[in-house]
Amino acid sequence: MASIIDKVREKRDAMHEENRRNNPVPLIENATLAIAAIHEGVNSQAWETYMRQFVDNNNPDQLRRLTATDGTINDPVLRMHRAYLVGNAVCATTTDTGLDLTVNTIDDNVPNAPGCSPEPAVESRMRVSIQRID
Repeated sequence: MASIIDKVREKRDAMHEENRRNNPVPLIENATLAIAAIHEGVNSQAWETYMRQFVDNNNPDQLRRLTATDGTINDPVLRMHRAYLVGNAVCATTTDTGLDLTVNTIDDNVPNAPGCSPEPAVESRMRVSIQRID
């Protein structure tokens, strides 16, 4: 069984390969699904449709993790991973190489999951912005 992050990386690599061949259609399609998920929200059909592409063989535990119906809706780390998984899809020039950024531990504690793999070496640097709110 493939983990969620394996499926994310598989999607990332496929989009990257198509983009290298001057075919941006898979990136556009993925971004379109992500935009719908963002606008309709985590409890929507659009969210589930976007997340289903990262589920191995309709694995219900993985789908519950990605749709936050596994009891992790308020887990701050998993909320961040899910947000990045959707947000990374609309990050323009890095969509085909950065889809998996900050998503690598999303499989932690999914029943019967093979576990998470470490974050691979990233060829580009990710800019992080932190704003202090007083």
